[in-house]
Amino acid sequence: MIAVGTGAAYGIVTILQDIPSPGSGNPLNVTDWPHVPWPWSVPFYTFGAIFLEFMLRLGALCIIVAFVHVVILRRRWLMPVFWAVNAIVAMYEILPATLESIADKAWLDVARTPIEPLYFTNLFEGWLLLRYGWVSPIVFRLSFYLLWHVIYGGLGPF
Repeated sequence: MIAVGTGAAYGIVTILQDIPSPGSGNPLNVTDWPHVPWPWSVPFYTFGAIFLEFMLRLGALCIIVAFVHVVILRRRWLMPVFWAVNAIVAMYEILPATLESIADKAWLDVARTPIEPLYFTNLFEGWLLLRYGWVSPIVFRLSFYLLWHVIYGGLGPF
């Protein structure tokens, strides 16, 4: 239930950020309309949400944490390892924009990276995985994509 509610809340926040200038307030700051139109948005973003979460949370995060925690650190310091890897994995989606800001020497934008909603929600999804198991980040992403990509994006621009 927490995953559904927080995913929907993030979807609403993202939509509200985008409404003043449709297509420009999306989390990745893409200037074109970044959504697949309805009805293709339903299977596209359903697959995308599941694939992204398997790749990031269940793939990268779990495998790297397991390797570092078990193989390298011999089952010590699980929580510090988890949160360090989670912070790195959470950068995946915003890394291109962050690297662009670095290249442009826009240091204020780089400094804002840890408080950007997309980065924060990626960290939060790691916590969901840790607290509630592997289904919860997938449910979070599905409820976010339902509002942001399928309903708003798939039926827009407004």
